[in-house]
Amino acid sequence: PITIKINTIKQFYVNLSSPIPVYALVNGKNETLESGWYNNGTEIHVENLTYYPTKYTRYVIVEIEPSNNVTVTSPTTIKIVALKQYYITVVSTIPVKAIINGTQTYLNSSWLNEGTSIYVINYTYYVTNEERYVIVGISPQSFIVNSPVTVNVNTVKQFLVTINGMSTWYNQGTKITLTANVPIYDVGEFVGTYNVSPGTTITVTSPITERLVLYPNYVFYATVIGM
Repeated sequence: PITIKINTIKQFYVNLSSPIPVYALVNGKNETLESGWYNNGTEIHVENLTYYPTKYTRYVIVEIEPSNNVTVTSPTTIKIVALKQYYITVVSTIPVKAIINGTQTYLNSSWLNEGTSIYVINYTYYVTNEERYVIVGISPQSFIVNSPVTVNVNTVKQFLVTINGMSTWYNQGTKITLTANVPIYDVGEFVGTYNVSPGTTITVTSPITERLVLYPNYVFYATVIGM
């Protein structure tokens, strides 16, 4: 007589639904989790890892169903819900204000969800009452996040220049000639940030205040008296 003994292992099919590769500890061993047949009692611990298909694109796992710890005792579906994000790079010398999905906030270089709506606000940034940055270009200004984007905000630095009580904003580096109609019997001098004579050209590199001061032209009076 012959006795034939058949040993069997009960298995269940585990279906993995995921938009990204999934890594798990399967009975304590780290491996890529795939749909397939698993022995009854297999312990699966799904790792919540962010997946980077490229440097500026990533998927963030936001939900694991039924949970990240599964013991295989029946056919099971493990579902991974992941959020796709893109990296937005902001290049700017000033804080960038934007309306993001309808809410005004500040836009910084960061990861943003796919489909996010962004509108960059054109505004003037005041460092002080006498120094400011004026935005002269925004590219792109309005967009929907569906790829990595670099937002460039170009600005011009300006300083407040006050001459004889009249104030005007000038771009940094602007050259200004201080002019004045001075009677022949007077001598004029601009006093303030620079103490210079009328006709002098100055360069705007900081806030400037100048006031024309007239003094008697003693040389003129001496000449007249001498005549």
